[in-house]
Amino acid sequence: MQIQKRSKKTLGRIVIIAGIALLVILGYGLIAHNNNYWPFLVTTPKDVNLSPPTSEEQQGATQIKSSSVDPTVKTSPGSTTTTATPKTDPSANQSTTTVTITNYSTSRIGVLIEAVLSSGTCNLQLTNSSGTTYSYSSSIFAQSSSSTCKDFGMDSTKITPGTWTVTVDITSGSTTGHVSQQLQLDTQ
Repeated sequence: MQIQKRSKKTLGRIVIIAGIALLVILGYGLIAHNNNYWPFLVTTPKDVNLSPPTSEEQQGATQIKSSSVDPTVKTSPGSTTTTATPKTDPSANQSTTTVTITNYSTSRIGVLIEAVLSSGTCNLQLTNSSGTTYSYSSSIFAQSSSSTCKDFGMDSTKITPGTWTVTVDITSGSTTGHVSQQLQLDTQ
C-alpha cells in the first residue's frame, strides 16, 4: 500500500479559496461599516423631538408639577411628606433642596433631605399650642442618593403627646432647606 502525497495543486487551491473568503469577509466588513449594515447597525429613534419645548408643553409641565405636590400628603401613620420652602437671598449664590419629615413621635423626628450632602447642620424646633419651644441640632448624614439628619437626641420626657409645630432647617455650604408643619406627636 502506498501513501499518496498531496499534490501542490490541492494545497494551492485551499490557499486561494481561503484568500478569496478572507477578501469577501473584509469587503463586506468595509461596506457594512460605511453603510451601517449588520454588525455595525446604528439605530436612531425617528420620533424623538429634540427641539425646545413649546409654550403649551411648558404650561402642561408646570401644571403637572404643581398638581403633584401636596404639602400635607400622608404617606403612612406617623409619616408625612412636605416640600421645602426656599429660604434664599436672591442675591446670594445659594441653592435649595427638598426637606421631608418622615417618621415622628415624641422621641424622634425623622428627616429626609433630597440631596447628597456630605456635611452640614440640621436644626429642629418644636413648639406646642401653649408656646413651649424646644430646639435641637444635629449633623447631616450622607446616604447613596439622599441625606438625613442624625438623631436629634430629643428629650421625650419634656415633649408631651399632642399637636406641635415642627420646623426643620438644614444648611450645608450654600445649600439650604426648610420645612415647617403641625404634627400630632404620639409616644412610640
